[in-house]
Formats: sequence, structure tokens, C-alpha cells
Amino acid sequence: MIYYYVNAETGLDEVGAGTEDKPFRTLDYCITQLHTRNIMLLKLPNEDEMINLINTDIVLFDEKANEEREKLIGTMLSRAYTDDVTIYLDKGDYLLSNKQAFVGDIDKNLYIVGLGKDTNVVFDKSLANNYGQGTKNFNLHFYKHIISTNCVSDTTNFLLASCNLHFRNILFYKLPNISYGFLSSYGYENNKSTMQNCIDFNDSNVKIFRGTKAYDSSLCYGNYGLFQCSYDCRSNFLDTSTNKVLTNVSQIQLNEDYEITDTSVDTLQIGLHTGEYAWAKNVCLIKKDNKYYSINEEFWNSETKEFIEVGSLNFEKGFKLESLTKQVTYGEDTFIPLEKFDNFSVVFNDKIIKKLNINGYKIEETTVETNPIDLKMVEYFNSFQINGANIKCLLKINKGEQVYSYDFETNALIEKETTNIETDGIDIANVSNIDFNKIKEEIGLQYISFIFSLKKTSLVENINIDYLEVGEFLLKDANQTNLKLGYKKISIQPTFNSDLIKINVL
Repeated sequence: MIYYYVNAETGLDEVGAGTEDKPFRTLDYCITQLHTRNIMLLKLPNEDEMINLINTDIVLFDEKANEEREKLIGTMLSRAYTDDVTIYLDKGDYLLSNKQAFVGDIDKNLYIVGLGKDTNVVFDKSLANNYGQGTKNFNLHFYKHIISTNCVSDTTNFLLASCNLHFRNILFYKLPNISYGFLSSYGYENNKSTMQNCIDFNDSNVKIFRGTKAYDSSLCYGNYGLFQCSYDCRSNFLDTSTNKVLTNVSQIQLNEDYEITDTSVDTLQIGLHTGEYAWAKNVCLIKKDNKYYSINEEFWNSETKEFIEVGSLNFEKGFKLESLTKQVTYGEDTFIPLEKFDNFSVVFNDKIIKKLNINGYKIEETTVETNPIDLKMVEYFNSFQINGANIKCLLKINKGEQVYSYDFETNALIEKETTNIETDGIDIANVSNIDFNKIKEEIGLQYISFIFSLKKTSLVENINIDYLEVGEFLLKDANQTNLKLGYKKISIQPTFNSDLIKINVL
């Protein structure tokens, strides 16, 4: 097996590249170099001429002459194709317009392998209506990426290939409406193409197949989506016992990671996230003191109130990162898993994750105070509300030092100390019920500050105040006055000078 590497962001299309440390930049160039290498293995006297012939997209107008040219190319490549080849694509978009990708020796294999949803192979419009391109019984494999196309107009056929096409864990996405099908097979009696754990996520009228008699139905399983057939299709191409074939795009149930959310589907057998080339779920493990931990219930020790080690870097025991900050109940214990760790890092099974932050959870309980809110122009409060959760607060009036709670029965301020906000404080859900108009009337409310007691589970979004502004009266004469009034709204987002847990995955 020969291996090539392509990276759309960091690669270089130059002779001598294509290694893991120095990848190519484009898929087309990589395929050109693959076939150049194959011809050079033959050590032909007219090697340069043959390389130029094979790596050129010339199509002769004379149909017979063009057939002879294709036959010559196929013969030369079959003689030179001594090894199977795997091309690894990093994240990015990769245009496939080089038709030599479909040409190789009989029973040899070219594998094009991506990284899941961040790798997109774009089938170029030049591939459309090229009847019988490729070598019969040569195998071209597309594994673990998206396939889309830059062809937007209607065409009779798109990819009409002679070689065997094999798709595993492929998302067919945003394809155009092709009259006879996006994937067509040429030379039905010879082809043995396969389809496994793929998803067809396109509009209902997009026909993805023509001539599916070429597909080996015994090796077509685990597929989900529309997978509609057009001309010369076998109706039982995708067996309903091993595939979930839908009839309308509205029936497709996927989340943002293209995981199937339809509970009637066996996701251990069907979809992109299962099978040999399963798309990596963004699961992770906690690394602390060179030991690995999972927050799944099987690792919770109810006696020590701690998580036990996984034992090794085993992502089968991993968890989704968002679970780290969500409350769980394991047995009789209810808690947020993040509370059980400090000074740790997070490791992922998917190398495409480069950086990730979690903000907003306090390392320790703390008390914070907002800057004084200027209310001098307030004539009448319509509403006064703090949005958030799991917070209590006390009030500070007119930049004074004394702090207050509130008695809702008597609608009166009550002096308190900041040392016991959890007991004496006002639940922010009740702030909107305080009679701020009465407070203003009695003590001349000009400024107000809020003192919050925050915990790991506290959340403050904003403070909203709706009020009527002080009116300006201008006397014109005995019978007429001017009155200027305005309804205003203050929306304040508090910022607190406090330490946050931040997880960086670089």
C-alpha cells in the first residue's frame, strides 16, 4: 500500500510532497502525481510523452480516436499500477475534477479517506456526462467524508463510471436534480459497486442512482435517507431490513453532527456514526495527573463521592463535552460533574478539534457587586427585572454602605449584612415584584447596586428596567403647556471580576 496526504490549508502542490509531514494541497494534484509515479515505474523511452498524455484532460472530438486514447491510457496505467493507494484528506474542501482518479489496474484499489463532516469532496461539473469513465473492475473507494458538487444546472447523467465505486460513511449533500441520477453505473454486468453506512440528505426530487443493478446489494447496508432511483434501477437495491430508505426530505431526522435522531432507527447499525469508518463522535476524557477519567455513571463511586479512573485512553468510555456542565443524578447523588475536578485537561478522540473553551462556572462561591445604576431620570418604574438563575441578591441604595433585603408583605426595605446573602437575599425571580416606585417615593431613589451571591451553577444574563422618564414642562401661556415624556428601557449586562474555569484544547 502506498500512502499520500493532502491538506487544503497547509499543503503544497509540488514534486516531492504528499507525505504526512509535507502534504499536497489539492486532491487533483495528488492524483496527477500518483499516475506520474506509476508511469515512471515502467521506465519507458517516451516516458515524458506518456506522462503528458495521461495527466492531460484532453478529449478528442473523434469518438473512435478518443476511445483508442483511453484504451492506451488504461493499458499503461494497468501495467504500472503495482500497488494499492490510500489518500488521506485533512479537513477542508477538495475539488475532484481529475478523471484519472477512476483509472487503474484491474482489481487494484484507490482509497480516498476523510475526517468526517469537516472534509468535503466536491465533484466537479466536468465529471458530468462522461460516459464510462474509468477502468472496469478497478475499485475507487470514498470513505468518511461529505460528497457534494459544484454542478447547479440540470444534466442527464452525472458520474457515469465504468469502475467499481465503493462508498462508506459518506454524506451525500446538496446535490442537484439530475435527470437519470447522480451516480450511474456503466457496464452493468461487470460492476460490483457497494454502499455502506451512508446518508443521502438532499431534496426529495434528487435521484441519486441510475442503474443500481451494478451495486452488490448484499454489501449495501446501514444506509439512511432518500436514496431515490431513476432510470433502470432495481427496486430492492437497498433492503429495508438493513437500510432506512425515506421518501421525503421532511422525514429525515438528523442533528448538527448528522447523527440520526429518529428513535425508530437502530443507530448501532445504520448511519454515519457506526461501521468501520464511523464519523468520530466528539467524545472526550478528562486527563488529570496523567490519569484518565470519564464522567459516565459506571465510573462514579458513591462511597468516596469521586470518579474512578478509566485505566487507559479508552474513548469507548468517553463522554460528550457538554455533559460536563449538566446536572446528573447517579444513585442518590445529584451534582454537576465539573464540580468533581480541578486542574485538569480534556482530550478528544477527534484530532480535528483544535481549540475549545468552557466559560461561566465559578471555581468557588463568591460575592460580586454591580456598578451603581443611574436612575435619576426615572419618573415611574414600569418593570424592574433580573434575568438569570440560581442567584440571590441584596440591594444597595444611592451609593450608601448599608445593604437591604425586601419584605414583600409590607413592601419595605430591611437592613441586612452581606455575610449571609444565601439566607437573607432576594431570589432574583422575585425582583420584578419589588415596589421600586414606593422605594423611590419614600427615599428618593437615584442609584441602585445589586450584590449577588454566585455559585458554580449561577447565571446572570442581564438587568432590564422599563421606566417613564422625568417630564419637562414648559409654560407657554395660561391655557397651554408643552409636556415632554418618554418611555425608556435600560438593559445592563453585568461583568464580574471573578475567576472562571476555562478549558483550552489547543
